[in-house]
Amino acid sequence: MKDVEQQWQQQTQAAEIVRALLNEFGASTEYRELRDSLPQALATLLRCRCVLLYQRMGETLQLVAGSFADEPGWSAALLAVAHINPINLSGAGPEACAWRERHTVLEPPEQPTLVALPLMYRHRGIGVMVALRMNDGGRGNDAWAPDETRTMDVIADVVALLLENTRLLERDRERIHELSLLNSISNQMNGALYERERLQNIIVQ
Repeated sequence: MKDVEQQWQQQTQAAEIVRALLNEFGASTEYRELRDSLPQALATLLRCRCVLLYQRMGETLQLVAGSFADEPGWSAALLAVAHINPINLSGAGPEACAWRERHTVLEPPEQPTLVALPLMYRHRGIGVMVALRMNDGGRGNDAWAPDETRTMDVIADVVALLLENTRLLERDRERIHELSLLNSISNQMNGALYERERLQNIIVQ
């Protein structure tokens, strides 16, 4: 009975986090704004100190956004825990392992303070999310509890969905703008050609 109740609490907590993410970011249309805002919101929802987002670029994972506690952007505290240099996909670190193995990686395994999760969109990896907890100045162990990490893959899937849908929407919007410009240029060129032909006919007549 206790296990069932605990499982229900896990699912309820995950559902609340997903609902909060969708409510806040579901209507986002600007990719970079969304990407830069997600880490701080996630750190609050997951009750952790730091969330990092890495995206695949070539054969590496590169840090694209992060937030440390209540400090958005590239604070000194963030830079102390984030990998600024690209992470090789074949490396031994938790980020690379999460990418290759396509599942959650905990470090250290016994009392994890780091959770690395692959960001998957339609069975395709787009990056890795890292959530960090730390022993905060002697105020107790901030390790992730097993019931917290069991449902985090669902949250990572929602993050991947928000990021990729917004990126595709922005790309489509840019493409529509480009096509509109091309259509306008084409109409102007056709008008100019028409004017020249009419002028030539007048001269001939």
